[in-house]
Parts: sequence; C-alpha cells; structure tokens
Amino acid sequence: MEHPLPGSRRVEPTATLAPETAPPQAQATWSPPTPVRHERETGVGLGMLAVASALVWGVGAVPLIAGSAWTLRAAITLLVIAAGLPALLRLRRTPHRLAALLAASLLIVALASVAASGDPTRSFFGHFGWAVGWLPLAGLVSAWALGAVLTASWVRRVETTVLVAVAVNGLIAVLQTAFRPPV
Repeated sequence: MEHPLPGSRRVEPTATLAPETAPPQAQATWSPPTPVRHERETGVGLGMLAVASALVWGVGAVPLIAGSAWTLRAAITLLVIAAGLPALLRLRRTPHRLAALLAASLLIVALASVAASGDPTRSFFGHFGWAVGWLPLAGLVSAWALGAVLTASWVRRVETTVLVAVAVNGLIAVLQTAFRPPV
C-alpha cells in the first residue's frame, strides 16, 4: 500500500527504545532562603532587634496589655524602620531584588497617598493603638527587609521567638477564659 501523502515515505519504528527516566522527587525538607550575608558578617544587633521586635509585637498584641504596650511596640517599630530601610536598599543587589523593588514602590505610593490625604498627619502616623498609616506600613516593609538579610541561625531564633509569643498568647487566652468573672 502506498503512503497517503505523495512524495513522502513511510518510516518504520525502531526496535530499541530509550529507557524511561523517573521524574525527579521533591525534597521533603524545608530550608530558609539563602541569606544575603555570611554567618560571620551578620551583626548581633540586627538579629537581636529582629528577635526583640518579634517578641514585643507578638506579646504586645494581648488584649490585656495591648493599650499599655502600644508605646513600646511603636518605639520598636521606629528602631526596625531605622535598620530595615537601609536593608531594603541593600536587597536591590540580591536575589530578592524584585520583592525589594515592589516593597519600595508600595512605600512610595503610600507616601503619595499621605501627601494627597485630607489629614496628612494622621495618614502618616496612624491612630494610637491601630497599625494603620504610612509609619506602620514602613515598619512592616522594614521588618520584611530585616528578615531577608538575616542569616539562617538568626531566622531560626526569630521563628522560635514567634512560637514563644504564640504560646504566651495562648496561655493568656486560656487563663482569661478560666478566670473571667461571671456575667
């Protein structure tokens, strides 16, 4: 029988096939992203600031002490901004470049929003006791940038601190529920 397309010829299959390769297996372990700084180059000050801010922000959100702890949370936010914004600038030469540029763009757009606001003072500083405004947003971006420049050992310490803050919050919630006055 002739091939259906004129001018073409039929190719017979070969008897040998290439061996099938198994698909690559996904790794089951998680590791933090590659730190920007080497282990010996990370200052203790940046790591301690990250640990302290995680503890103060985590435990300071407990309703029992939220009002009195707000001033401490605001003060540590200013320290995080002072350390985090320069870290954000350093991140533009790292694998975190796109995220750093987007975070900086967010701060610029938010600052333009503050300038166009009817109440620029409140838009910049936010409300007492509420994490709204440009300054708390800058604190959030700075905390991310600070975390991105930490080494793996400091990241583990911050993670442990967050877990301790969660445990303290849970314990306080249980105690408040157990010892609340009758209605």
